[in-house]
Amino acid sequence: MSRYCGIYLPYIKPTAESAAATSPGTKIHDAILAAEGLLNGTYNGHPTKTHYLATSNSHLALVHAIQIENENLGTFYEAFVDAHSGQLCR
Repeated sequence: MSRYCGIYLPYIKPTAESAAATSPGTKIHDAILAAEGLLNGTYNGHPTKTHYLATSNSHLALVHAIQIENENLGTFYEAFVDAHSGQLCR
């Protein structure tokens, strides 16, 4: 797993100094595969979103938000995968 990404900020306008680039470097398909593997579940088909999360060091990370479920285990996650590194944020 990767570094802690932070809190969801849906309406924040990033600045060049504080934020990751606005264009994702990781395709959504790859982010889904990463989240499924790390969270032992399956993407449930809910529309994905790409938005910013505030990090503990006041940076804004661009992330893909993906819903992952495992009915057998009774788990449900909204996974945030860094849109540039492809790592799961936690």
